[in-house]
Amino acid sequence: MHPDLAGCVMTDARFPERWLNDRRMLRLSDAGFRLFVTSLAWSVSNRTDGALPDDDLSLLAYTDSNRVAELARAGLWERRPNGWQIVDFAVTQTTAAQLAGLDHKRVMDRERQARHRSKAKRDSISPVTRDRTRDTEDRPGQDRPGEEENKTSNETDVWSDVRPPGSGLRPVPDPPLPDETWRSLAAGYDR
Repeated sequence: MHPDLAGCVMTDARFPERWLNDRRMLRLSDAGFRLFVTSLAWSVSNRTDGALPDDDLSLLAYTDSNRVAELARAGLWERRPNGWQIVDFAVTQTTAAQLAGLDHKRVMDRERQARHRSKAKRDSISPVTRDRTRDTEDRPGQDRPGEEENKTSNETDVWSDVRPPGSGLRPVPDPPLPDETWRSLAAGYDR
């Protein structure tokens, strides 16, 4: 593969099902058929749009002058000034321009995702960092930041059992506390 194309969109050469009944294909020798399929894959991966320069023919597997002449006789390759052209390439394969568009889209998608992740990361970082390892006893008599919010939410929890009138449902009472819990609570008030 061309070094400038490393990391680009993965390419594939297509073999349309209509070729299974195409007389041009059916009349090829095994070696001619292999050369044709190899030339498709080589052209797509090197983004030559079906052009097969004379200098590059030796890079294709199964290339010999008899097979090249066979593909030309079958009407699958046409002679050009500096090489050969695969006849139905533009109709059946992804062109270099289409692959470049897919490469560009992939890069844009990757950059968009990176911006999205970066924004999400920035949004999730709190501007105030609290030390959550401190005990409340470190600051006796002082409220801790955010404690007011917790008190408010706890107060609303007290009313979460209340059912609307006429609903036929009664609030479920909390289970009774054990005697030792009552004693410890009472001891706290005696101080």
